[in-house]
Amino acid sequence: MILPGRGPRWLRWLLDSGVPRLVLNDALFAAAIDLEKRKLETRKIVIVISDGQVAGAAQSLQQTRDRLVQSQIQVYAVTVGIALLEGRTSILHTYAGATGGDVYSGRNQNAMEAAFSRITEQARHQYVLGYVSNNEVKRELPVVRTIDVRVNRPGLSIHHRKSYLQYPLR
Repeated sequence: MILPGRGPRWLRWLLDSGVPRLVLNDALFAAAIDLEKRKLETRKIVIVISDGQVAGAAQSLQQTRDRLVQSQIQVYAVTVGIALLEGRTSILHTYAGATGGDVYSGRNQNAMEAAFSRITEQARHQYVLGYVSNNEVKRELPVVRTIDVRVNRPGLSIHHRKSYLQYPLR
């Protein structure tokens, strides 16, 4: 966490730029609502610069994650706190893993620049796989379906959404 008046000058400038700050869950939920207005075929990603703190959020992790997955929005995160040290338990990793994004460290200017370079490279080299489920949803609420992607070529790294929501037919 960056204390007021402390931390690298470039990060203090970014944080003090006058942009309203929301709690992580609420900010991601608001971004999902805004990106839902775009055409379905438009690639949608959110890049989050955060320490991963969520205290006081109006939206829960589950509500926000489900909205992002439903809207096919990928979350890429750049950590500025200890969230990277928390590893796979970090809320940033939870969002990135659920949506097919990734998490990078941004604890200094060089790391931040490298993170943005990797994010743009990843976003540029993606494949979209389609799948039509023949499973039926027998209740009113959506069902969480897991996704398992495998390749036979050694040396490839796969980042993908781990699940999707299947809604009942209307």
